[in-house]
Amino acid sequence: MSHIERMKLVAKGLCMGVADVIPGVSGGTMAMVLGIYIRFIEGIRSLNLGFMKPAIAWVISGFKRDRLPALKKALGTIHWGFLVPLGAGIVVAIGVGSKVIPDLMESYPEIMRAFFFGLVLASISVPY
Repeated sequence: MSHIERMKLVAKGLCMGVADVIPGVSGGTMAMVLGIYIRFIEGIRSLNLGFMKPAIAWVISGFKRDRLPALKKALGTIHWGFLVPLGAGIVVAIGVGSKVIPDLMESYPEIMRAFFFGLVLASISVPY
C-alpha cells in the first residue's frame, strides 16, 4: 500500500471519527458514504483472538524462535495495513472533535444543527 493510499485511509478515518462525535451520524454511515464499509467490516472481522494461542505458546516456551512462525502467521491474518491508518484517523478525530464540536454547538447552534441535518440527509442518499 502506498503512502498516498495510507493518507487517504487516515483522512477517511478522520471523517468517520468526526461522524462518531456528531449527533445523528455514525462512523459506519460515513464508511458507507466513503465506499469503505465492506473493507471496514472485513478488517474488524480479521481482529480475532486466534493469535492468542500462538502468542501464549511463544511466551511459555521462553520466546523460542521455533514458536515465532505460528505467531507471525496468526498475526498476518489481521488487516493491519487497512486498520492502523483508519484507526489512527478515527482516534485523532474523536479526540479533537470531542473538544471542538461541543464548543461550536454552543456558539453556533443553528448552523451546526443545519450542518448535522445536511450530513444525515446526504448519507440517506447513499443506501437509497
